[in-house]
Amino acid sequence: MNEIDASTRQLYSVSSRQRYLLFENKQYLNFSSNDYLALSDINLQREFIEKVAPFDSFVLSNPSSRLMTGNSVCYDNLEKKLASLFKKESALVVSCGFMANSSLLPALVDKGDLIIADKLVHASVVDGVRLANCDFERFKHNDTAALRRILERKRGDYNRVYLVVESIYSMDGDLAPLEELVRLKKEFDLQLYVDEAHAFGVRGDDGAGLCSELGLTDDIDIIVVTLGKALASQGGVVISSLEVRSRLVNSMRGLIFSTALPDVSLLWSAFLVERLGEFGLQRRHLEQLSKRLCDNLMIERSQSHIIPIILGSNEAVCKAQLDLRKLGYWVTAIRHPTVAKGGERLRISLSAGVTIEEIDDFSSILLSLFKKKE
Repeated sequence: MNEIDASTRQLYSVSSRQRYLLFENKQYLNFSSNDYLALSDINLQREFIEKVAPFDSFVLSNPSSRLMTGNSVCYDNLEKKLASLFKKESALVVSCGFMANSSLLPALVDKGDLIIADKLVHASVVDGVRLANCDFERFKHNDTAALRRILERKRGDYNRVYLVVESIYSMDGDLAPLEELVRLKKEFDLQLYVDEAHAFGVRGDDGAGLCSELGLTDDIDIIVVTLGKALASQGGVVISSLEVRSRLVNSMRGLIFSTALPDVSLLWSAFLVERLGEFGLQRRHLEQLSKRLCDNLMIERSQSHIIPIILGSNEAVCKAQLDLRKLGYWVTAIRHPTVAKGGERLRISLSAGVTIEEIDDFSSILLSLFKKKE
């Protein structure tokens, strides 16, 4: 394998084999997957085909937007299941999570509104903020004191204020202080929008995410989840009131001008949403894997299944990525400008398909590599 150019990104043609990747005829244990619950499982897929979606019951495309002729009854079925899971009035499924976040705010806000976002929200939210026709502010990551100062200064100048955070942050794996944010929402009359992309499926007894785990779902105005991570499917979802849903159906450009998802994807998502409560064993195992890896590496325990190892330069993380691939591990280097300079890292993303023994072996490899760099 050639040296990796630290200045440019590359696309690699790989094949997924559950917890493994195949690349250039070599197998790698995958520590960069978002398949957190290991639901891209051949046995689950076989059960789905046999019981839910025999091949003669669907087509593999949906060549229309939802507002034209693409609004299959499978959408209705999936959205009802998702709204019920979250105990909210409505769910709206769009093509992907990035589209949900980048299209949602521009459809909702007006001049005279304000968006306040955590500095580490996902790039898709940042794009949505940039497209929105209103003022915006960003506050230091998870710093509720800084957020309060902004609110005390500015809340009275605006009609509505949207506060946007993630429940589990994608690069650091840390949690938003949701209970304190809910208190601020009530005190300052805010619209609270939480991106649960990395918590959906993984947190809560029923897999409905961190807001549900903390008993805060009723206090969150908008929840965004993706079906393409822990659910091993495709699509993004906006969980909200019926009023918000109606506004999105009429104003959300990412929905209005996009081709609808095919029935097979909607059916697969519904099949897994129905069973989310059954995957408690996977959720507990994922937590055990995270604790084991952090303990083995003698680093602070991560609050989630995402574990960053900061190496501090593009060159260093690219070298570590290459070293790990030579040893059969696929771990992606996260470089500047995706993260701030000095925060370049290996982002270890755990999946419940990995065993404790494999975590121990991987830990030993990491410790050996880091020792050589000292």
